[in-house]
Amino acid sequence: MTATEEGPEFIEWAKRHIKTVGEYPAGTLNDARRKKQSTRLLKCECGECGYTVRVTRKWLEAVGAPHCPQDGEMEVA
Repeated sequence: MTATEEGPEFIEWAKRHIKTVGEYPAGTLNDARRKKQSTRLLKCECGECGYTVRVTRKWLEAVGAPHCPQDGEMEVA
């Protein structure tokens, strides 16, 4: 199954239940006003040995790419 959809029996049950309990007071559960994630880690990889780390864009701009313990400066993938 890739999706769960309501059937006619559930719709009738939900209508009766909502009349008894009332509407959900906080609005919808899938709130589209939620902010997008702003911090993403970028992958940096050593071209020689394949050593990888993840770093924020802020640090890449401020100090540059990190260095591999064996081979020096890494590349942003």
